[in-house]
Amino acid sequence: MSGFARLEQIAVFEVTKGTKEYRYWCASWRHGEKMHTAHLGSCKRMDEEAALALAREKKAQDLEIGGKK
Repeated sequence: MSGFARLEQIAVFEVTKGTKEYRYWCASWRHGEKMHTAHLGSCKRMDEEAALALAREKKAQDLEIGGKK
């Protein structure tokens, strides 16, 4: 599987925390045999599309794809 095809295998989800319902975006992907989970930011500051783009960037850095380290 090519490195860029692996960037598409990301789960982006919204997390609600606390009684005041603080909401933020998280993403998870598999790195080898382990799952990696990343905090992406507040739902107030970005929509799902922006969260997915940020998650792809973070995964590319994590997997060292595309020259980013």
